Amino acid sequence: MIRILLRIVLKNLPWVLLLTVVVWVLITGKLPFYQGHSGENTEVKHDVVLQKLVSLGKLELIKYQFKEITEVKNTSQWKIFFHSYSPDMKAALITSGEAVGCMDLTKIMAQDVVLSTDSLIISLPPPELCYYKIDLENSRIYDLETGYLATDEEERAFVEEVYKSAEIQIKNAALDSGILLQTQSNAKQFLTAFLEEISGRKVRLNFKLSAEGRQAL
Repeated sequence: MIRILLRIVLKNLPWVLLLTVVVWVLITGKLPFYQGHSGENTEVKHDVVLQKLVSLGKLELIKYQFKEITEVKNTSQWKIFFHSYSPDMKAALITSGEAVGCMDLTKIMAQDVVLSTDSLIISLPPPELCYYKIDLENSRIYDLETGYLATDEEERAFVEEVYKSAEIQIKNAALDSGILLQTQSNAKQFLTAFLEEISGRKVRLNFKLSAEGRQAL
């Protein structure tokens, strides 16, 4: 009896399997064990790469530290017979400060990421000076002349002007020292290794032009 039942089951097994597949397709709309074509997998990886980049936000890549001497002179406006009625205001400031180069990865859009079977090409935003600032605790004015007719308010305004000039000097020193060039170089090294790890593909990075229409490299 058992042999007869087994023979019947084996004889009708293909039809049972076919009926199971038909029912599965009607219920789910998909073939069983179907994983989708390679394009779907690529799209998922594309999204993952984009999300991981954007999640890094403003990526700080280099920090320059400076020690500068800033001298500011404010010529007196009070003149009598071509002579100053009040001495000019002068100041010399020893400044410690820093400037940081970064890349704002939140500016990357979906169209900036191109993923193929064996490579990943990304157009990155240009490097930028993330911030620059004076270390007030380690900066000091060592020479200050404000004139005997200057009011307290004028003296305070002049000192603020001195510090602002020192801050701009730090910015210019950072740019002149090639901080954007170094930022881009560091970005290429870090992001290439990072993206090859998460994508499993060869990575090529391009850099967009800055607002001035220039590239750091």
